[in-house]
Amino acid sequence: MNRAPLILALACIAIVVLLYTFGERQKPLAATSTSPDAPFAQGGNPAAMAAAMAQSSSDMPLVGIDIERITGNIKQKLSPAERKTIEQAEAKFAQAPNNPNAQAQAAAQLAKVWEQVNYIEVAAFYHKKVAEADSTADNWQHAADQLALAFKIAQDSTMFAYLLQNAVKAYEKTLAIDSTRTDAAINLASCYIEGYPDQTPLVMKGVFLLRGVTAKDSTNAAAYLVLGKAAITSGQYDRAVERLERATRYAPSNAEAYYFLAEAYQAVGNKAKAIKALQECKNLTKNPTFAREIDQIILNLQKP
Repeated sequence: MNRAPLILALACIAIVVLLYTFGERQKPLAATSTSPDAPFAQGGNPAAMAAAMAQSSSDMPLVGIDIERITGNIKQKLSPAERKTIEQAEAKFAQAPNNPNAQAQAAAQLAKVWEQVNYIEVAAFYHKKVAEADSTADNWQHAADQLALAFKIAQDSTMFAYLLQNAVKAYEKTLAIDSTRTDAAINLASCYIEGYPDQTPLVMKGVFLLRGVTAKDSTNAAAYLVLGKAAITSGQYDRAVERLERATRYAPSNAEAYYFLAEAYQAVGNKAKAIKALQECKNLTKNPTFAREIDQIILNLQKP
């Protein structure tokens, strides 16, 4: 079955989301191609599960960046006013008193000014500095969320690797402080699965985390959404349909779940349900750009 039209269109929607939100300098994360559920088929392999749980992001080679060189290059592209605002915030950060609150506040202000010029990758670096200065579960989770958002749109491979690795570490720190944070566990699992497609133990660990979430809460739509996307990636479309139907059942206002469900429906040959899911997605996005993209996908599906 030819899935290319819908896959391409959905990819275009993802690109539109990023461009609309962050501007033309970013691009989305490339698709992955692992089969994360294979080790868990027919009940799973206990030894594989144990190996997955033992694997940690600390086993991955450390990635570093030269933040001063990066920001120096970026500032040359900004307006004088923007550059002045950033340099003032940098000076306050460098001169912040040696106490957690002052350092965290200065880092947070620096992150804010970088967000204002749409360089969320740099902003994420300073959100991590906030958490390092004031190590609370809230600060680590906020840093993790920003790092995870940034790695998905990073253009440079080294920056991508740095942001991903630190998103994982920040989520792990969040859960070390407060293991009850289900949303942090789901986002950590998503980083494992989408960020390390060739690292089977980490992919398995992500799936296992999600299975743990759904075992405790069988109505957790966010966990089913990540599991559904993983199933699409690995070509397990029947399983993707089942999971994404649950995601839309438990979170009927989630547009992302509907457009991935549409892809899964189309992959199993159910164009009628794919079109219906896309219409639901269109109704939920409330964005003219998305609406036009979805209308074009629907027209393509309706062709003989």
